[in-house]
Amino acid sequence: MQSKNIFGIEATFRLFLHLYVKRFHFNGVKAKNFKTKHMNSLKSIALAGLVVMSLNGSFAQGGSKQHTPQERAERMTDRMSSDLNLDQAKKAELMAVNLRFVEAASKAKEDENLSEEEKRAQMKAAKDVHHAELATVLTPEQMEKLEEMKEERKELRAERKDMTPEERAAKLTEEMNELLSLSDQQYPQVSQLNLGVEMKIEAIRNDTEMTPERKKEFIHGNRKDQMHALSNILTPEQLEKWKAAKKEMHENND
Repeated sequence: MQSKNIFGIEATFRLFLHLYVKRFHFNGVKAKNFKTKHMNSLKSIALAGLVVMSLNGSFAQGGSKQHTPQERAERMTDRMSSDLNLDQAKKAELMAVNLRFVEAASKAKEDENLSEEEKRAQMKAAKDVHHAELATVLTPEQMEKLEEMKEERKELRAERKDMTPEERAAKLTEEMNELLSLSDQQYPQVSQLNLGVEMKIEAIRNDTEMTPERKKEFIHGNRKDQMHALSNILTPEQLEKWKAAKKEMHENND
């Protein structure tokens, strides 16, 4: 069943137009001239809306799969092992530490008997234990490098949050073009897809009724649908290359 918190097609499209008109309003463009002066851009937003319609449909059919603690711990361990160039023995130790942390964090988040303040306290305690256990597995130099990379990822996330959906979509499209050398036919298709996804995700993030956990689920579902849509635009070689790059970016932003 589709959650009542998911934006409907009409509501999402209204948001697109609201954001777009608002942007031009602040740039000094009169509303009555909007339609004639910016019809091409309006068409772009309409195409983005069509992308969102398809994402809404496919996502409602099961795009909100939530990762298990085991899967999240494995992803965390893979990223940390790659960052620190760990051998298999050390990676196995790290996996055990990360799994204990993820399980403790999940238990705190899912306990309906706890208040939000109590959940935050338990999460902090779990993080403190995790940090202490990491220090028994990693060297001081590795711990220092881990903290440095964590700060770098935090700065990158903060930078992306300050961007508009259009800016994020444009940045992503340029990154893809640089990596994949998109054709003249592929570029506009990828651009419209990225714009539609970023605006849908912006709508999810701005939904005041949705819990943070649900937002993560829906955003993850939209990203999966985005990758599926790309399979109809990119060549198999381009798609595999992008998946590898996307996996690396995802791990670096966890």
